[in-house]
Amino acid sequence: MQSGRKKALLITIIVAIVVAVAWYMGLHEYFSLASLRNNRVYLEEIVKVNYLKAIIIFIAVYSAVIALGMPGVPPLTMVGGFLFGFVPSVLYASIS
Repeated sequence: MQSGRKKALLITIIVAIVVAVAWYMGLHEYFSLASLRNNRVYLEEIVKVNYLKAIIIFIAVYSAVIALGMPGVPPLTMVGGFLFGFVPSVLYASIS
């Protein structure tokens, strides 16, 4: 039982360190609604050119956020709707 707690604590510490480093480097500014709005045309073009890769990445990130229990599913769902449209986004989120 103790080894399970140690693993959970280690994973929590690693995730906290990754989040802290990302925040310190200013990466949180790239994940704002204003950033999405400013880069809308670019993001739509990237998704159009690499549609299958975008779907796979979206499903992987969505699944990881859910698996780690991180609060971020509602904004991630909205980003999916922004990138893929309402119906495909619902389908991809359900698959995740």
